[in-house]
Amino acid sequence: MKKVLLLCGIILLLTACTSGVINEEKDIQGGSISLEEKDDLNNKEDDMLITIKTNKGDIELRLYEKEAPIAVDNFLKLIKEDFYNNIKFHRVIGDFMIQTGDPQTRGEAGVDFVYDPYNNPNSLPIAGTGGPGYKFEDEFNNGYTFDKPGVLAMANSGPNTNGSQIFITHVATPWLNNKHTIFGQVISGIDVVNAIEQADVINEIIVK
Repeated sequence: MKKVLLLCGIILLLTACTSGVINEEKDIQGGSISLEEKDDLNNKEDDMLITIKTNKGDIELRLYEKEAPIAVDNFLKLIKEDFYNNIKFHRVIGDFMIQTGDPQTRGEAGVDFVYDPYNNPNSLPIAGTGGPGYKFEDEFNNGYTFDKPGVLAMANSGPNTNGSQIFITHVATPWLNNKHTIFGQVISGIDVVNAIEQADVINEIIVK
């Protein structure tokens, strides 16, 4: 009799343990999040967040430190130097993107710089032609593409000509894949991105 009771106890214990494992697997695999998605969320938690504070409001972005380390390191270096403070959005194309990062756009248009290179009688600096004084290489094939609005990427004038100029997309722009380094994504403030116009200003960028 004792042996029978002992055997029943062991069976009940094994059944409970197995049920717990099955339920745990269902919570992960059969619920709203897969194992792959869980890993992706954990990875995103490690990414750095920054806030671009503009005269139109705040844009919060996640930076892809692991996937685009050169672009992110350069961006953070320039932020630390207050490089982007008071720089204007010099190029804005509706349903496409907003571009900034030219230090020559501080000050007043027509006095300190011009937007139109064909209307520049005083040979002032032309918005969109300035940078940090150096260039660095592209970082493609990092798993990210221009498949959604709010993509943060490096502007350039050709292969491996990245500097300080950046842009954020309004819409998916797949024709830019493998032409511009993607190094971040808007996670809050896409309405601000869509409201930005030429001559709007970056007040400062805060690293969280």
